[in-house]
Amino acid sequence: YVTFAQRHPAYFRLMFRPELSEPQKHPDAKAAEDAASSSLEETVADCVHAGVIPAGQADALAVTAWSLGHGLASLWLDGELKDSRDDPQTMTANVTALLEILLTPSHRPRPGPATRHNRSG
Repeated sequence: YVTFAQRHPAYFRLMFRPELSEPQKHPDAKAAEDAASSSLEETVADCVHAGVIPAGQADALAVTAWSLGHGLASLWLDGELKDSRDDPQTMTANVTALLEILLTPSHRPRPGPATRHNRSG
């Protein structure tokens, strides 16, 4: 996702501007969108099946994963990460590895006691 955006920034930006891309007129573009969505849905279903997340959280994970990919790609294209010491591929690999750690039950932090912050004073 991020690599595509980096290699084809104009296409990436156009894909998310339906008033310009007119997806209803381009069945190949719609098929590519559907394939990408299916891939994400399958990955999330694998997480549910493996017990990584409850079924009720599947949609939230899908949105989280898509948001991470899209946000990272957009940040690179917009120059917000130009000062990063990592290139886009390395940053994407690092973000993916961190997400895998967070989704692995044995690596999840154990919940501690709930704390409340008094904001009234």
